[in-house]
Amino acid sequence: MKRYNEGDSSQKDEKYLIENRNKLNIKEKTIFDFIQQNKIVTPANFNETQWESFTTKQKQKKRNRYSYISIAASILIVVSVFLFKPFDQEMDIAEKQALLNEALLMLGPVEEETTQTILYEDELVIIYTSN
Repeated sequence: MKRYNEGDSSQKDEKYLIENRNKLNIKEKTIFDFIQQNKIVTPANFNETQWESFTTKQKQKKRNRYSYISIAASILIVVSVFLFKPFDQEMDIAEKQALLNEALLMLGPVEEETTQTILYEDELVIIYTSN
């Protein structure tokens, strides 16, 4: 009983005290009677039911996560199609001609071809002169 009061008793010691509480004095007997009467008994299938509820919650979380990801991906695809409009990139011939003319204007005036005469010609080398 001394170890129990000090908090050093094991479960085996406490079980022995509860079973033999009739041999203790009245104060200690009432304490162990109270403990015995208010003891919570776990159901026999406690672990199985807890495991089943845990696994079903995990499955629901995974299912919810997959559905949220698929919804987000669908929204992203729809938004990207409307924002980027990849199918409207084709140009008319007139637009292409206008872009080509604009690019040619950026290059500056085209020099006229100069006449070149051949000074020396060999199998490997050709030497030109320009006027």
